Amino acid sequence: MNSSNFSVSNFTQKINKKGFSRPNKYKVEIPTLDTIYCHTATLPGKTIENITFNRGNGPELTTPDKVNYEPVDFTFYVDKNYTEKIFFDNWMNETIDPFNHLISYKNGESGYAKDCTIITYNEEGHVNYTVQLINAYPTSVSEIELNYESHEPVAITVNLTYDYWKIIK
Repeated sequence: MNSSNFSVSNFTQKINKKGFSRPNKYKVEIPTLDTIYCHTATLPGKTIENITFNRGNGPELTTPDKVNYEPVDFTFYVDKNYTEKIFFDNWMNETIDPFNHLISYKNGESGYAKDCTIITYNEEGHVNYTVQLINAYPTSVSEIELNYESHEPVAITVNLTYDYWKIIK
């Protein structure tokens, strides 16, 4: 924004016209899980790592080398039957068998990887951004602390790793 054209009224008009996205209007879709209890979600990010080359007497050249996709976290409330906890425990057991410690096949119909979707909505309830995590699987499920004093709902935090993400909308 050019500072010579900046004015509070122009800024206010643009905000009133375009508005801001809100973090409380979203839905998470994970195959075979009713995600209505998803309390918090993280939209994925990515980092481009660079590599630097020395070109002799000239300046160093920096160029992109690879992309890193950071894991995402979700917090789910757990229903009275522990459905969400059981679902993620089973998914992790499908990834690495807890008894013989064999790693399952990642892809395919019986593979442990699943495509998961995060959908955000605008104030009017229309989809404004959708991202799909390709070949996602849980790498951690938080412990649950039990105590006699708390009356808060039980919640778990799940960390998902994935191959990459793509924008659907």
